[in-house]
This record gives sequence, structure tokens and C-alpha cells, in this order.
Amino acid sequence: MDEPGRQEFAETLMLNFLVQQAAYVDAVERDDRVMQQRLGDAAVARFRNEMGVDLRRLRLTNQGFVKAS
Repeated sequence: MDEPGRQEFAETLMLNFLVQQAAYVDAVERDDRVMQQRLGDAAVARFRNEMGVDLRRLRLTNQGFVKAS
């Protein structure tokens, strides 16, 4: 991916994060647990489809992210 493509990809990720985060905060404030789950599932699907990363199979360690066992 060239530099303009990487920049566009980064901007898309940031915009997606802001929109999903705002929706998630709204769901938390309304105590809408169904919507919270749906938004979480959507975030997992987006990462899997766009980046090939399964967020639910990662674990954060002092050395960074590693595959969960």
C-alpha cells in the first residue's frame, strides 16, 4: 500500500472508531445491553473483514497483543 493509501486507510479507521464509540457510549448511557453486544459484534466483524484480525482471539500482554490460547 502506498503512502496516500495508508493515510486514507488510517483516516477511515479513525472515522469508524469515532462513529462506533459514539454509538456505544449512547447504548451504555441508555443501559441498552443488546445494542452494546451488537456494536461489539460489529467491531469484531469489521476488524476480521477489513484487517484479517480476530479481536476475540487476542490478549494484551506487556509485550503487546498475542493470540489467546
